[in-house]
Amino acid sequence: MLTRSAAVLSGGVWPRRDAAYERALRLWACVLIDNDARFPGDNPNEAIVSEVTPYVTFVHQLRRRSIESYLPAEKLRRFNPAPEFGRKVNALFRLDEKQRIHYDMKRGFRYDRDGPPTSKASYVANPAVTSQEKASFQSVGETDWSELMNGFGRAISRIYVDEQHRPNSNDSSLVDVADKREILRLVKAIYERI
Repeated sequence: MLTRSAAVLSGGVWPRRDAAYERALRLWACVLIDNDARFPGDNPNEAIVSEVTPYVTFVHQLRRRSIESYLPAEKLRRFNPAPEFGRKVNALFRLDEKQRIHYDMKRGFRYDRDGPPTSKASYVANPAVTSQEKASFQSVGETDWSELMNGFGRAISRIYVDEQHRPNSNDSSLVDVADKREILRLVKAIYERI
Protein backbone atom coordinates (compact mmCIF):
# COMPACT_ATOMS: atom_id res chain seq x y z
CA MET A 1 0.00 0.00 0.00
CA LEU A 2 2.77 2.45 0.90
CA THR A 3 4.63 1.87 -2.37
CA ARG A 4 1.45 2.11 -4.41
CA SER A 5 0.46 5.35 -2.65
CA ALA A 6 3.93 6.82 -3.20
CA ALA A 7 3.85 5.81 -6.88
CA VAL A 8 0.45 7.47 -7.37
CA LEU A 9 1.55 10.58 -5.48
CA SER A 10 4.79 10.74 -7.46
CA GLY A 11 3.24 10.24 -10.89
CA GLY A 12 -0.12 11.81 -10.22
CA VAL A 13 -3.52 10.20 -10.32
CA TRP A 14 -3.68 10.73 -14.09
CA PRO A 15 0.00 10.72 -15.07
CA ARG A 16 1.01 12.24 -18.39
CA ARG A 17 2.68 10.03 -20.99
CA ASP A 18 5.67 12.35 -21.08
CA ALA A 19 6.00 12.17 -17.23
CA ALA A 20 6.10 15.97 -17.16
CA TYR A 21 5.03 16.34 -13.53
CA GLU A 22 6.46 13.14 -12.09
CA ARG A 23 9.76 14.59 -10.91
CA ALA A 24 8.14 17.67 -9.38
CA LEU A 25 5.60 15.62 -7.40
CA ARG A 26 8.29 13.19 -6.24
CA LEU A 27 10.21 16.09 -4.69
CA TRP A 28 7.28 16.82 -2.36
CA ALA A 29 6.93 13.34 -0.91
CA CYS A 30 8.91 11.54 1.76
CA VAL A 31 8.24 8.41 3.79
CA LEU A 32 8.64 8.06 7.54
CA ILE A 33 8.11 4.51 8.80
CA ASP A 34 8.45 2.57 12.00
CA ASN A 35 11.44 0.30 12.31
CA ASP A 36 9.46 -2.75 13.55
CA ALA A 37 12.74 -4.51 14.41
CA ARG A 38 12.27 -7.14 17.11
CA PHE A 39 15.99 -7.50 17.94
CA PRO A 40 19.33 -5.90 16.95
CA GLY A 41 20.06 -6.61 13.28
CA ASP A 42 16.42 -7.31 12.39
CA ASN A 43 15.19 -5.24 9.43
CA PRO A 44 11.65 -6.35 8.53
CA ASN A 45 10.93 -3.20 6.51
CA GLU A 46 13.97 -3.41 4.25
CA ALA A 47 11.88 -4.41 1.22
CA ILE A 48 9.41 -1.57 1.80
CA VAL A 49 12.24 0.98 2.00
CA SER A 50 13.75 -0.39 -1.20
CA GLU A 51 10.43 -0.43 -3.08
CA VAL A 52 9.29 3.06 -2.07
CA THR A 53 12.63 4.88 -2.49
CA PRO A 54 12.30 5.54 -6.26
CA TYR A 55 9.00 7.39 -5.71
CA VAL A 56 9.95 9.82 -2.96
CA THR A 57 12.65 12.34 -2.20
CA PHE A 58 13.81 10.40 0.87
CA VAL A 59 12.82 7.61 3.26
CA HIS A 60 13.45 7.75 6.99
CA GLN A 61 13.07 4.56 8.98
CA LEU A 62 12.92 5.23 12.71
CA ARG A 63 15.84 4.05 14.82
CA ARG A 64 13.45 2.73 17.46
CA ARG A 65 10.79 0.06 16.89
CA SER A 66 7.88 2.51 16.65
CA ILE A 67 7.06 6.16 17.22
CA GLU A 68 5.69 5.31 20.70
CA SER A 69 9.16 4.02 21.65
CA TYR A 70 10.39 7.63 21.72
CA LEU A 71 8.09 8.71 24.54
CA PRO A 72 9.97 9.74 27.70
CA ALA A 73 8.97 8.44 31.13
CA GLU A 74 7.72 11.83 32.32
CA LYS A 75 5.40 12.22 29.33
CA LEU A 76 4.01 8.71 29.83
CA ARG A 77 3.35 9.34 33.52
CA ARG A 78 1.44 12.54 32.71
CA PHE A 79 -0.55 10.72 30.03
CA ASN A 80 -1.84 8.21 32.56
CA PRO A 81 -1.22 9.01 36.25
CA ALA A 82 -2.68 5.68 37.50
CA PRO A 83 -0.27 3.85 39.87
CA GLU A 84 -0.41 0.60 37.84
CA PHE A 85 0.49 2.52 34.67
CA GLY A 86 3.35 4.18 36.57
CA ARG A 87 4.70 0.75 37.56
CA LYS A 88 4.62 -0.26 33.91
CA VAL A 89 6.52 2.92 32.94
CA ASN A 90 9.11 2.24 35.65
CA ALA A 91 9.58 -1.31 34.36
CA LEU A 92 9.98 0.01 30.80
CA PHE A 93 12.75 2.35 31.83
CA ARG A 94 14.57 -0.40 33.74
CA LEU A 95 15.08 -2.14 30.37
CA ASP A 96 18.46 -1.42 28.85
CA GLU A 97 18.63 0.85 25.79
CA LYS A 98 18.68 -1.99 23.23
CA GLN A 99 15.72 -3.67 24.91
CA ARG A 100 13.73 -0.40 24.91
CA ILE A 101 14.55 0.16 21.23
CA HIS A 102 13.06 -3.25 20.34
CA TYR A 103 10.26 -3.58 22.89
CA ASP A 104 6.77 -3.57 21.32
CA MET A 105 5.10 -0.69 23.17
CA LYS A 106 1.56 -1.63 22.10
CA ARG A 107 1.61 -5.44 22.42
CA GLY A 108 4.49 -6.04 24.80
CA PHE A 109 5.71 -9.62 24.70
CA ARG A 110 2.45 -11.01 23.32
CA TYR A 111 2.50 -12.64 19.92
CA ASP A 112 -1.20 -13.34 19.71
CA ARG A 113 -3.06 -10.07 20.26
CA ASP A 114 -6.22 -11.87 21.35
CA GLY A 115 -4.54 -14.72 23.19
CA PRO A 116 -3.90 -15.07 26.90
CA PRO A 117 -1.08 -13.11 28.57
CA THR A 118 2.37 -14.50 27.93
CA SER A 119 4.49 -15.51 30.91
CA LYS A 120 8.24 -15.32 30.50
CA ALA A 121 8.44 -19.12 30.48
CA SER A 122 5.84 -19.46 27.70
CA TYR A 123 7.55 -16.68 25.73
CA VAL A 124 10.89 -18.50 25.90
CA ALA A 125 9.22 -21.82 24.98
CA ASN A 126 7.28 -20.32 22.05
CA PRO A 127 8.77 -21.51 18.71
CA ALA A 128 7.49 -18.31 17.04
CA VAL A 129 9.90 -16.27 19.20
CA THR A 130 13.33 -16.10 17.57
CA SER A 131 16.47 -16.97 19.48
CA GLN A 132 17.63 -13.37 19.01
CA GLU A 133 14.48 -12.05 20.72
CA LYS A 134 14.88 -14.53 23.56
CA ALA A 135 18.50 -13.44 24.01
CA SER A 136 17.57 -9.74 23.86
CA PHE A 137 15.00 -9.98 26.65
CA GLN A 138 16.42 -12.80 28.79
CA SER A 139 17.70 -10.42 31.48
CA VAL A 140 14.25 -8.90 32.16
CA GLY A 141 13.21 -9.88 35.69
CA GLU A 142 9.93 -11.65 36.42
CA THR A 143 8.34 -8.61 38.11
CA ASP A 144 9.17 -6.29 35.22
CA TRP A 145 8.16 -9.00 32.74
CA SER A 146 4.68 -9.25 34.26
CA GLU A 147 4.34 -5.44 34.11
CA LEU A 148 5.45 -5.28 30.47
CA MET A 149 4.07 -8.51 29.00
CA ASN A 150 0.80 -6.95 27.77
CA GLY A 151 2.38 -3.72 26.54
CA PHE A 152 0.76 -0.31 26.82
CA GLY A 153 -2.09 -1.05 24.38
CA ARG A 154 -3.18 0.72 21.22
CA ALA A 155 -4.45 3.70 23.21
CA ILE A 156 -0.86 4.83 23.79
CA SER A 157 -0.89 6.28 20.23
CA ARG A 158 -3.49 8.78 21.42
CA ILE A 159 -0.68 10.71 23.07
CA TYR A 160 0.28 12.08 19.64
CA VAL A 161 -3.29 13.06 18.77
CA ASP A 162 -4.71 14.59 21.94
CA GLU A 163 -3.45 18.16 22.30
CA GLN A 164 -3.25 17.94 26.07
CA HIS A 165 -0.83 14.98 25.85
CA ARG A 166 1.00 15.69 22.60
CA PRO A 167 4.78 16.09 23.00
CA ASN A 168 6.11 19.51 22.04
CA SER A 169 9.45 21.28 21.82
CA ASN A 170 8.92 23.03 25.18
CA ASP A 171 8.90 19.69 26.98
CA SER A 172 12.45 19.32 28.33
CA SER A 173 12.01 15.59 28.89
CA LEU A 174 10.98 14.98 25.30
CA VAL A 175 14.02 13.20 23.86
CA ASP A 176 17.29 11.61 24.81
CA VAL A 177 20.46 12.69 22.99
CA ALA A 178 20.37 9.99 20.27
CA ASP A 179 16.65 10.60 19.66
CA LYS A 180 17.21 14.34 19.46
CA ARG A 181 19.98 13.87 16.86
CA GLU A 182 17.71 11.62 14.80
CA ILE A 183 14.80 14.07 14.92
CA LEU A 184 17.07 17.00 14.00
CA ARG A 185 18.43 15.03 10.99
CA LEU A 186 14.88 14.29 9.91
CA VAL A 187 13.75 17.92 10.23
CA LYS A 188 16.88 19.08 8.39
CA ALA A 189 16.18 16.61 5.55
CA ILE A 190 12.66 17.98 5.24
CA TYR A 191 13.80 21.63 5.25
CA GLU A 192 16.51 20.94 2.66
CA ARG A 193 13.81 19.83 0.25
CA ILE A 194 11.44 22.75 0.71
